[in-house]
Amino acid sequence: MKIDSITQKQLIDIKNQLNKKYDKIPLNNKKELINCYSDIITVDNILNSYYIPPTFNEELTFFDYLITLIDKITDAEETLNNCKKYFKVLNNYYFNPGFYELYYKYQNQAYSNQDYIDMVKEFFKDKEYLNINLKTLFKSNHFTLNFFNETYDNSCGAFYYLRKYNKYIAFIPNYQSIEKGIIMAHELTHGTSLVENKDHLLSTSKTAFREFDSLFIELLACDFFKNINESETLNRKRFLHATIINSINTAYEKKNIIAELKKLNLPLYIAVQNLSSINPLYTIDYIIDVFDTSVQSDLYYSISYLYSLKLYSIYQENPKEALSILKNIIHLNSTKDCLEYFQPIEKDINFDLQAYKKSLKL
Repeated sequence: MKIDSITQKQLIDIKNQLNKKYDKIPLNNKKELINCYSDIITVDNILNSYYIPPTFNEELTFFDYLITLIDKITDAEETLNNCKKYFKVLNNYYFNPGFYELYYKYQNQAYSNQDYIDMVKEFFKDKEYLNINLKTLFKSNHFTLNFFNETYDNSCGAFYYLRKYNKYIAFIPNYQSIEKGIIMAHELTHGTSLVENKDHLLSTSKTAFREFDSLFIELLACDFFKNINESETLNRKRFLHATIINSINTAYEKKNIIAELKKLNLPLYIAVQNLSSINPLYTIDYIIDVFDTSVQSDLYYSISYLYSLKLYSIYQENPKEALSILKNIIHLNSTKDCLEYFQPIEKDINFDLQAYKKSLKL
């Protein structure tokens, strides 16, 4: 099988065509305007992440950092107010204040990109409709699989879908370890879900579960690749779990900082500079670090992961049932529907997060 990739020139051509299409869309056709603009932003993100090196022509001043921080805090507060329902779920898992060190070293594995593709295809073989959808994806002229050695912004994989072109674009890091295969399974799951339901990743109301399917499959892929290197698959699970717990803790820390800032009853730009006088931990550098990620990223990956662990627990007892649940969720229309879907089955899920954490030796 030929491994296709997409070039910078092709992406620029697509962007130019999208800009022309956007200019011709009537202003009253809001759906088409949003879809086209979304594709333009997506292409820009791909170009900036994988093709165009960043430029550092201007030195940022303290004032620049402060303005950026104020914007992030303001956005975070608004998002936190809109996402209170998610904390009802996260409250059950906020059991370990503090942060994990996210570092481990993989061993080199002598496998080609094609070897990893073949292994991932083998992994999907018993996954019913996901396997059928994966075959559809690979047969499609609208799918490109890209392996990258370095990026300017990303060190992990990514999957993009351009609705106006019906184009699927996957990026896989060229790691010399089985992590490449695990990440490939994760990213290609986004593609199999899109084949199943084109609105799966694109519905803003469903964003909280946008990583649910791929994180569930990633856990299964770790088990599959144990036959090649068991210690590395354990490392991957540990890294994933630690990353999510850090995200949960970061979301709560954002809440704590915003609450402390409000107590000062000062303009925000003055409050962030004076908070350390009340709490020595909350220095400007620390606050900048905490707000480096978005609340959306913290919450949505966490929600997706916690529910993927529940589905993973079901899969251990009944793979067919777990895959059926996943398919039903892929076809739901909103986060609210997803949360409600899980409520009646949660009590039947034999899943102990503390025991799972212990199995990872964290």
